[in-house]
Parts: sequence; structure tokens; C-alpha cells
Amino acid sequence: MDPISILTTVISTTSFLLTWIDQHQSKEAVFRDLHTTLDNVHSGILSPLLPIGASGRSQLEPNIVGCLRTVQEVLLRTRDHLVVWEDGRKFKSGKRLLAFLNPAVVLDELRDDKTRLVSSVQILTASIQVSSFIRQPSALSLPVQSSRSHVSSSNNLEIASNRDVKEFWAAEIGTETSYCSAEFLHAALSHYFEKTLTPEAKEILSLRLDEYGVGCTTLASLDRFVGRQPLLDALTTLGVIQVIESSRFTVESSDPTSIKPILIMVDDKPENHRYTIRLVRSYNVDVYVFTSTASAKTWIDANEAMLRIADKFGRLRCRSDNARWEQDASALTPSSYQSPRISLNIYAGETILRYLRGRQYSAPVLIVAGKSIMKTSYVLDYARAGSTRYPDVFMDFIHPLIANRSGDEEWWLDFNVQPRARTKPMLVNESPRSTIESSDPTSIKPILIMVDDEIKKHRSRIALVRSYNVDVFDFTSTASAKTWIDANEAMLRIADKFGRLRCRSDNVRWEQDASALTPSSYQSPRNSLNIYAGETILHYLRGRQYSAPVLIAAGKSIMKTSYVLDYARAGSTRYPDVFMDFIHPLIADRSGDEEWWLDFNVKPRARTKPMLLWVRDPGSNSLPISGQSLHTVVVASFEEAQEEMKMNSHMYRRLGKANMLRVLCCETQRILLPATRNSSTGRALLQYIRSDGYDCPFLVFCRSDELPRTKYVMKFRNTGSTVHPSVVDAFIKSLSERKHDDYALWAVQGASPVP
Repeated sequence: MDPISILTTVISTTSFLLTWIDQHQSKEAVFRDLHTTLDNVHSGILSPLLPIGASGRSQLEPNIVGCLRTVQEVLLRTRDHLVVWEDGRKFKSGKRLLAFLNPAVVLDELRDDKTRLVSSVQILTASIQVSSFIRQPSALSLPVQSSRSHVSSSNNLEIASNRDVKEFWAAEIGTETSYCSAEFLHAALSHYFEKTLTPEAKEILSLRLDEYGVGCTTLASLDRFVGRQPLLDALTTLGVIQVIESSRFTVESSDPTSIKPILIMVDDKPENHRYTIRLVRSYNVDVYVFTSTASAKTWIDANEAMLRIADKFGRLRCRSDNARWEQDASALTPSSYQSPRISLNIYAGETILRYLRGRQYSAPVLIVAGKSIMKTSYVLDYARAGSTRYPDVFMDFIHPLIANRSGDEEWWLDFNVQPRARTKPMLVNESPRSTIESSDPTSIKPILIMVDDEIKKHRSRIALVRSYNVDVFDFTSTASAKTWIDANEAMLRIADKFGRLRCRSDNVRWEQDASALTPSSYQSPRNSLNIYAGETILHYLRGRQYSAPVLIAAGKSIMKTSYVLDYARAGSTRYPDVFMDFIHPLIADRSGDEEWWLDFNVKPRARTKPMLLWVRDPGSNSLPISGQSLHTVVVASFEEAQEEMKMNSHMYRRLGKANMLRVLCCETQRILLPATRNSSTGRALLQYIRSDGYDCPFLVFCRSDELPRTKYVMKFRNTGSTVHPSVVDAFIKSLSERKHDDYALWAVQGASPVP
């Protein structure tokens, strides 16, 4: 990177940090001190250098460039600590505050950052003044204090605190130099310790000491890495000089399956992966999700012992998106600093990958990208890394964690990996949940899979189905549905075997599903119409030998669904009533049905007989209603009536709207729910029906002594009571003849026969 680009990056990063602190308006003293220091650096030292370097009349001296690189590294580390501090504040009170995100701890880090920044800026100021004194151009006059004008360039070493590091740097690099290339440092270390560094050791050292990809190693970064220990000990611990197993990361057991698997996910929109996260956690995998690179790096450092053990036994994997919306200034233009909340870090994926390899983690890393997939070729430069844009590849990537295997084929170790032709089924015959003791279909919880890009429009219907103890799994895209089906194969195979599985999909779908789209559509994945969505999911299920019934719901595209005739147990419709009949066997605990809907463009069935719901007196059966042309459902209590209407609500509602439903209830207090202890069966059922939205005719039949108690019928429409069987007979006859003008005959309290 040329000197002007380095200077521009440092100025931009400083501007970003100033804007960030201004926007958050924290009352902490460390923020005020840091803001003052940054403001002085930006306006008094950095900004005057920009026109000088860009003018072409004078070039920045190498010692100034080296100081700028040191300042840049300190600023980038400060940026990371600010992001972590904000993430720590996001934890609401009452929840457990994770130690590695404790704002108080991060404040201490920021105080150290401020101290390092002051030291590096002092050296930068001294270098500028020495350069100005030697060349004496008026253009380099800067508003700096005269007391610093005689500071020697040897003060470059003052930024380091470790004595070993200072001695090494002075002997091998030079006191007037504050940075060097990675290759020069490797040669210097080999000469200083009289040992040869292997190519692997050189790569590890480069990644560790140039964490932010500045392009060189600074004295500050080496000093920070070594800390308070001797330089040789730090290199030995890292494995650069000699590989020694650390006692901190040993375990008693050598069985990989005894180590709980860990998946690290770094994504700025984790809510898009809530199904995947929930699925992976259900298999006893610890999933740690982070929205920023800085928080992920901080957590990794804080949990090194645990992660080293998991990494050693192949129980650690990492998934990161390639580009991330986060507070990351390193990849931004100066104009974007006014809105740091919407800054795109286009190097997010490589940053976390570089960080892990620099700390010698060998865990597999998968970079997931969308439109930026062609920018992920950097994975080829790292061991055990790959990139993809397909969810299917990610599911295969994490499969060894779920399946308790320490290794896999690692076919995904490549750039822009495509899904394999046939995704290997997940957990077939591996999970103890894949076997059941009972062969009773009703012991298996029914499952309904719904795939629809407008799933919110079906909220009430989904809630209804779930109220009958049916598991409804809804998805908005073909890809997410397929991924979930593969991941839950054991459970679905059991449900399918006992006829407790059904699937409903819309025919066309607006979705981000690349498998059915043209390459030109990738520029606007939110507006891509998958016209083959219905057949895709149907073909997918049949190709995996699921025999579950599939119903394709369509609107204007209904005539494009004739493909259902090519598949077993599939149909298509545009009517919601057909869908309710389709799922009725799941609700009614029946493993089979008439399957009349197995056809193309199915219409609702015509109900030839009206329905009468008769709640009879269990102590008397003296009211004859047989012989009428009716479909009669007879129950003996309020509880049975309520259950009947719940179980077949779609049918009752459809008949009610068509004026083909009536309710006849015998007044009794013999069988009551606790909630209706002070009421009768007739009153309780009437209140339930009306509160549930039914407006069908309702007649209460009672004895003479019970008639005064039925005055409640006058509070409701289309409701009456009577003691005369002839009124009941007329009430039922009007239903069988589909007459709707007889309300005046019975919709009163104590209705009498018409002469």
C-alpha cells in the first residue's frame, strides 16, 4: 500500500471513531479522554500531512510511514473494543452478563488503547519534526509543541514495554525503524535465535502479528503479542520455534464424542437462520452466534481453553458471512463515517478466517456469500476453508458435528462450492429417535409442512391446526424447507410411515432460491419468482421416497399445476376448503382418508345433506328426529359438542355460511363443565357457539318446569326455546328442506306450535 493510501486510511479510521463516540454520547471519562486525543491527532497531526503527501512536492519519509502503520493498528484495535463495548450494553438487565462482553472490562481495554495511541502519536510527532528539521521545508511546519522538537528517532522503541522485544528490535531491525515486512522479521528471528523457521511457522507468525492485514509487522504488534514473557518463550508457545503441547489444553478423555461440539456463527442477520440454529442446537451442539467480527474475536480469546480442546478433537467449526453490515471502518470510504451503523465490512469473512489461522486453530471454516461469492477466492490461500452461496452445502458442512463424527469427506474445501448432486441424508438410522416402540399411528404426533412466501396470510389457519396438537412447520422458501427436511429425516420417516405427515406448498413463490432461477436474477433475489416452486418440493419429496400426501395451492397459476397427475398422492386446488379437508385426517387422528382431492384443479365437494348437531339429554332419548334427510351428529354433553365442533370446525363453518347447519340442544344440568357450574348445557353451548363466530339457528328443547330458565335465548339472534316436539319437528324439517324463512316460528322463548 502506498504512503498516501496508508495516511488516508488512518485519517478515515480516526474520523470514524470520532463520529462513533459523538453519536453514543457516553458519560464515561475514558470516552471523553479518547475523543480529545483522537481529535488532536486528527486535526493537529494527520490532516496537515494529507495535502503535503498528495502535492507531489515532498514524499512522506519511511519513518513517518512506519509510525502511521503503528497508529493504524492501534486505531483498528480501538475500533474493535468500541464495538465489543456496545455489544455488551445490549444485554438487558436481569439476564446473565457474559464476562467477555462486560462493559467494565472493555473500558479497561479502551484505557490501554488510549495510552498506546498517545505513545504512538508522540513517536509520529517526533518523526515528523526530525524530518522537518533535516529537510527544512516550510510545507512541513506543523502545530506541534517545541518541547518535542528534539526527540530522537530512537524513541521508536518507547512504544514497546518488553525488554526482550526492545533488545531484539534494536539489534536486528534498527532503532530508527518502527515496522518491517514479514519476510524481514522471519530472517531476523532466525538470525537472532540461530534457528530456522519452517514455512508453516512463518505463515502462523505473519497471520498472528498482522491481524488486521496492514501489510507489515510493527514494533507495537510484536510487543503486544509477546506481553510480559520472554520473546523466546512467546515464540515457543506459539510453536514457531518448537512445538510444545500446553498443559492448559489437555483433557483426560481421548474419545472425540465425549467433547461437546461447538459451532461459531458470525452473521449480521442471525434471525434469518433461526430455524437452522434451533435445529443444530437440538442435536446437542453448542451454537455461539455473533453479529460482529470484533465480538467473535473477543469471545474466542476469552474461551481459548475450551476451543482448543474442541479443535484438537475435531469438534469445532466456524461459519461466517463474507460481507457484513457492522461497525468496521477498515473497509469503508470516508463518506460513510457519518452513519457507522450501516457500514459494510467487505473483508469480514477473510478477517475471521485470518484471525483463526493466526491463532493456529485448524477448525474448518465455511464462508457463506451471496452476490459477493466471486470475492471469496481467498479461501484457497488457507487450509481447511471453503466458500459457497448454497444452504445445502452448509448443512453438509456441519453434519459431522451433528452425527458425532470427528471427520468428513471435506468435499466443500474449495471456492464457490456447489451442492452435490444428491445431498446425503442426515442422521438416517443414527439417532435414537428414529425408532419407536408403538405401532399405533395415533401415538405419533402429526406433522404438517407448509411452504408459502406469504405465510403470514395463513396465521389463523396455522393456529387452528396447531390447536389440535399438530406440529406445523412453515417455510417461506424451497431451500429452507429442503434443508429442514434433510435435517429431520429420522422424525419425518416415522411420521410418513404411519400416515402422520402431509405437505402443502404454493405453486409459484417469490423467494431467494437460486436453484430454480436464472443467473440474471441474482441482482435482485428478493424479486425473483420461482415458477417451479410447487413441482420442485413435490419432486424433492418423491425423489427421497416420501409417500406423504402433497397438496399444491395455486391462484391464477392453477392451470399450470397439471404436473400433479405425474406424481402419486398429489393434488392441486385454489380453494381453502379443499385444504381443510386435506389436513382433516391429521386433526381427526386418522391415518387415511378418501383422498378425493388427488386430482388436478380440485373443487370443493358438494354437501348434499344439511347437518344437525343434536345435544340430547343423556337421561332421555324420547325426541325422535330420525327419518329426516339430514346428516345428524348426536352428542350427549357440552364437552362432546365442543370437541366435535373443534375437530371439524372447517366443515361446520362452511355449512354455517351456507345456511345448512342447525343446533338442537336439550336443556339439562346433569353434565356440566366446572366453568359452567351455574349454567345449563343449553346456555353454555349457546355462549360458546356465538363467541366462536357461529350464527346458525339454535333451538333449546326443555321440560315445562325448565322453560322459565331459558330466557337467556332472547339475548341472541336466531335462537329460541320450546317444550313442544312439534316445534322441534318443524325446526328440523325446515333444515332438511333448506328453508330459511321459518325464524318467526321458533326464534322466541317458549315457542308454540302454529295452528
